[in-house]
Amino acid sequence: MKTLSLSILLSLTAGLAPRLASAGEIPAPVARFADEYTVCAARINLGAFVPQAWSDAILQAVPNQRETLTVPLGQFTQGAQGWLDGFRAAGGREVYVLLSLSYLGMEPPILVIAPVAAGGNAAQLQSLLTPITGGFKGECRILDNCVVAAPAGVWNIRETASLRPASPNLEAALEKTSVGLVQVAFAPYPEAARVLEEMMPRLPAVVGGGSVTALSQGLRWAGVSLQAPPAIGLDLVVQSKDAESASALRDVCTRGLNALGAIPDVRKNLPGWPVIQAALTPTADGNRLHLQINQQQLTTIANQLLVPALAEARQKATRIMVLNQLKQIALGLIMYANDHKEQLPERLGQILPYVGAPAVLLLPESPEQPPADLMQEDETARETWINNHTPFVLRFGGTSLKSIKDPASTILVHQKPETAIDGRVGAAFADGHAELLSTEALAARLKSQ
Repeated sequence: MKTLSLSILLSLTAGLAPRLASAGEIPAPVARFADEYTVCAARINLGAFVPQAWSDAILQAVPNQRETLTVPLGQFTQGAQGWLDGFRAAGGREVYVLLSLSYLGMEPPILVIAPVAAGGNAAQLQSLLTPITGGFKGECRILDNCVVAAPAGVWNIRETASLRPASPNLEAALEKTSVGLVQVAFAPYPEAARVLEEMMPRLPAVVGGGSVTALSQGLRWAGVSLQAPPAIGLDLVVQSKDAESASALRDVCTRGLNALGAIPDVRKNLPGWPVIQAALTPTADGNRLHLQINQQQLTTIANQLLVPALAEARQKATRIMVLNQLKQIALGLIMYANDHKEQLPERLGQILPYVGAPAVLLLPESPEQPPADLMQEDETARETWINNHTPFVLRFGGTSLKSIKDPASTILVHQKPETAIDGRVGAAFADGHAELLSTEALAARLKSQ
């Protein structure tokens, strides 16, 4: 991967800080690692990170996904809490993530810094942070009572290049951003406005178009903070050159959100987009923009964004399971034919002894589950129940398997079109493989065979 997301760093770095730096107070050991091209600094208040509280908050926000999320969130909570305990014991307080354009070309161009508390064990803290470097072929060092993780190329640059101090705008962004679980400050590097205007005089249509000067000249710095449960929230503040620039920057945000809402896929997958857009639209206050998103708004946004993604993932998983079932069914049919002089069964229920469980002949999430004592019933009762409830259709029942001239293209069993998942059904072929087909493609295949 070219970048390492902040969410991954959060899950990897959890601890408790006896004393946290106040807003804007960048400890001297950390400030040493920022340079004039450091455009982003994140501070993670590990003392406020409680894995169980976040898991509970997520389940509360999307209750209809509880069944899907409970197990992975439980695994996350257990792993994060164990790491957290070790981080505390080693004297971990906060974690800083610095992103600098000086390191462009590195994977990723960042430094991860954990100051060591008085009496802490720097070597132990180093061993806990070292796994981070595995994701970008880096190295974890102990410097100035800090544990610092970075790609090997970043260390090479720091050892050979002369880097000037960071812009005061970066510290101003941290100072003006409310304290929370996470604070992220952004400040453009000195030549950013000129470079942006030369490379992109106008903003892309996808963000509403218009002159880029509203962004290049109007943005001085920005800061965002994330509040922890039970009162989860996001606070954003953007500093502009003056009130006129702030207003122009707000117009850019509005046009961008409007353009995003006009994209067909957004309208299709996010029917509640107007509510999301309203929550994401900042207000202008003098030479600054402000945006506050409370827990209720975050819950609404999470449901709009997360639920469709989870539904899609669930559909994908179901389709994979159906394909696996069809492969089992095809194998069962072939095994049955091998035991019956190459004759295929007349009914699907006859292959129960070959597939092992009645559930193989049903859809994964079918409300019609076989009775617990079905396998204790006589053969006729078992076959009758399966034949009345299976969503799969057997073709060429009772015929010779050898009579099929082109097994690789001949559908032996398929899912009923009315049980299609997102317009697609599964089909197993006489050679044992299975495919997903659109209902139209299935109809065409069946007509040609």
